[in-house]
Amino acid sequence: MFAIAAAGVTKPILAARKTTTKARLTSLTAFYPASDLRPETAKRTPPVSKPRSGSVIAPWVGWVFTTAFCVNPASFHDKRASPCLHAADELPPHFLIVTGNADSLHDDSVDFVEKLNSASPPHPGAKFISIQDEGHAWDKEPSCKESFERRDLAYNAAVEYIRKGFAEKW
Repeated sequence: MFAIAAAGVTKPILAARKTTTKARLTSLTAFYPASDLRPETAKRTPPVSKPRSGSVIAPWVGWVFTTAFCVNPASFHDKRASPCLHAADELPPHFLIVTGNADSLHDDSVDFVEKLNSASPPHPGAKFISIQDEGHAWDKEPSCKESFERRDLAYNAAVEYIRKGFAEKW
């Protein structure tokens, strides 16, 4: 969440620099981010209830984190708290989110990437990877062969997106 929010908020700051070389953020990869803290739209229910690896975030835990972060209810609608509110052109051109479908943050991330790709004009490189049967932080301590394989797949995709960003001219 913080990386996505920071990327969107700092883009106009970097663009306004009065130097001959403009610094740009060209790539961003986020694993299982909280992308929507708005209570009226956030889904918070995973499509799959039993993860192979990782954990399930209990609804009360999500509530504690959300209300601790957004003390003022208006904060829920701030792009820094709900990065899904960023427009497609506010984010780096190579943008990847990876989330397991047994993670309560899954569907909010799906909605976010779909919003970016359906914008006019669409985001140039927003991609979502859904990792089957994996929970929150599944990649940190995989519990079986399939989880290790999925972790390697996700990490390779992240490296690919980072390389795409480095390949762009600054």
